[in-house]
Amino acid sequence: MRKHEIDDVLQDPESSRWLRRALRTALSRDPVDAAADAARLVKVLEQRLSDALREEVLAEAPGSAPPARSVAA
Repeated sequence: MRKHEIDDVLQDPESSRWLRRALRTALSRDPVDAAADAARLVKVLEQRLSDALREEVLAEAPGSAPPARSVAA
């Protein structure tokens, strides 16, 4: 990513505060470590989204019982 692209994200009013903070933090880290952590975060968030969408679809299915929620350790 070029500097102007980074600046665009940091200055974009549509970028969330969380994203801007995460990007600033990542820029101060070793780029290999930051990229590895970001890739892991993407996998976790994609799985969370997939689970949430699956629960929503199951909840909307006629005659279905609400899905059991797991308790985080």
